Parts: sequence; structure tokens; C-alpha cells
Amino acid sequence: MDLKTYLKDVVYKDMDKRGMFPATWTCLRCRKPLNADGGHPAELYAGTYNGLCYPCTSAPAFVKRVMALDNAQWCSHPPLCPSYRRDRPDYVGYADCEACKGTGVAKTSYSAWTHSSHYEYCSACSDRYHRHPLRERIARYSEHSYRAAEAVWQSELRRIAKAQLGKRPKQKAIKARTSELARSPRLEGIRRELLARCARLRTKINALNTAYGIDAVVDAHPTLPQAA
Repeated sequence: MDLKTYLKDVVYKDMDKRGMFPATWTCLRCRKPLNADGGHPAELYAGTYNGLCYPCTSAPAFVKRVMALDNAQWCSHPPLCPSYRRDRPDYVGYADCEACKGTGVAKTSYSAWTHSSHYEYCSACSDRYHRHPLRERIARYSEHSYRAAEAVWQSELRRIAKAQLGKRPKQKAIKARTSELARSPRLEGIRRELLARCARLRTKINALNTAYGIDAVVDAHPTLPQAA
């Protein structure tokens, strides 16, 4: 399934021709109908939809989930400029961190260049999270495997390009031909095989994550705490 088909049949299957989701959809926190008063179309517009109404989008930060591996906690924070971006960013922190107090955010800064505020993540917590031995091991395995798949793809493109260009082709010509071949529908079979290989790899990595308990969650709040 190509990206265009995926967006049409999966991501935006409920969207109408105006780019709006059904008016029956409700807020994931307070369960009230989105854009109930008709004055907040951003709540249902596909380009700005985040599953929440305006009040819930701006609600204070909360712990979204706690990882069983090392008690790292992912915290959801309100957008600093909801009129520009309505998504709530997530940051990882640890409850014993003095810098961020477990929120994953060290401070909020203002940029004179962009004329906007932004969160600064806690580098100590981020490094502690990503440098956990098991996470590093899985990350290295994943990177190595995907690079190997990419190398196979590029090698096959170069082999076909050289065969088409004849004896001793120049590197510039090979590069141009491989660029053309990468978009050629004639190589769809090879592309599908590599995508299938990547899918099998992702399944294996997920199995390793499960076996080592890397993705295990001891406390999860996929949505904001329900409003009283």
C-alpha cells in the first residue's frame, strides 16, 4: 500500500471533502462533542485534529505512561501556541530528577528569531532513557538491520544501472540512472520484497522489545484524566 492509498483509506477514511471529520466525534477527555457550538472547527479539521477540545488541549501537564523497565515516565504537555499547533508534545523524565522534577521539560524558552515559545527537554533524563543498555542494544540492532536492507536496495539499483549503461559508465551517469530506477514501477517486485523484509524485521524487533520488557508499561493514561 503506497502512502497516498494509506492516507486515503486508513488515516482520512472518515474525512469529508472539506477536510472535516464527523460532527459526532467527541473529545477524548471530557466526551463532549467536538465543535459543538460551531465556532471551533479546528477541533474537527483533519489538519488540526488532536482528539481534544480547546479546554482539554490546554489542560496542565500529566503523566501519560510509566515504563516498567526503569520507571521512566512520559509526560504530556499543553501546546505553548495552540492557535499554531494543537498537538500536546510528550517528554520523558524520571521522578528523581532534580532538573525537571519528572516532567521531562527543563524549562520553557522564548525565541526572538521565531517569535514563539518552546519547551526545552531535560537532557539528563533523555540521555538516561536512551542510554539504557537494553534500549541501546535494540537500537543498534534495528539500525544495522535497516541499513543492511537499504544497502541491498542500492546495490541492486547500481547493478541494473551499470547493465543498462554498458561498459565503464561514469559515476555521474550511474547516479542519475539509479535515481530514475528508484522511481521505476518495473522494480516494484524488488521494492515489495525489501518492504516485506523490513516488516519481518519490525516484527522481530517488537518480539525482542516484549521479551526484554522494553515497551512494558506499569501505569498508562492514554488520554487526559476524565473531567469531573
